Amino acid sequence: MGLFNHFLDRITHSRSEQLVQQASNEHFVEHFDHYHHLMRLQDNRQLLEVFVSGHKNSFQSMIIGIDFIEGIFRIDEFSPFLSHPESLVNQTITIRHYHNWQKLEISATVTQWSSEDHCYSLLLPEFLDYQPRRHYPRLILDRQNVLKTHINPPYGSPWYATVKDISQGGMRINLPGDIRPHLHKDKALPKCQIKLGDNVYIQSRGVIRAFSYFSKPSRHTEISIEFCNMSHIDQTHLKQFLDYIEIAA
Repeated sequence: MGLFNHFLDRITHSRSEQLVQQASNEHFVEHFDHYHHLMRLQDNRQLLEVFVSGHKNSFQSMIIGIDFIEGIFRIDEFSPFLSHPESLVNQTITIRHYHNWQKLEISATVTQWSSEDHCYSLLLPEFLDYQPRRHYPRLILDRQNVLKTHINPPYGSPWYATVKDISQGGMRINLPGDIRPHLHKDKALPKCQIKLGDNVYIQSRGVIRAFSYFSKPSRHTEISIEFCNMSHIDQTHLKQFLDYIEIAA
């Protein structure tokens, strides 16, 4: 009888292990489909841009582990190093990655800082997918539709630039020379004014989102600017201008 019970016990344990393994496999497949972007970032050791509330500059990090059972993922300590990293526990941070003109943005809550492993643990997000970087299509301007802009930087002389492309959300401008030493990403611009036509001006505040220097065909700097706090009437004028140019083309 004891031998028979031992046999039944082995069958029961074997069946339980199979069910656990099957459930684990189904659990993995479900999460693999949902979090494959996150897993690819980890496998490729991709650098990610991290934004923390209260800090002007962003940080860099990378995903070093994903735990589907615990519902968390782990990222490496920040570069540059953040003093008092334990202060981020229970705070929500933003993580971004750009790929093929699309943006993956993750808002996740920090659950733990490990001083031993030098990493943060964060809750896995519910939504995870790449989205187009721009909410508005940009209109590339040619020589027949030249726009000039007058921009007041935080300090120094005004910039008088040519608009290379524009949308309802922002523009890319062309400035002669190399002005990179005077530029900082995410820096606010108090005033951006654009002349759309005879006696039609629009203006808003701006934020520098990116910039690049080119030595050919002539030395110039291109700056991508996001519009901020544009009035409703100026938004209307800009949309009418963009619609007119597209129809005329």
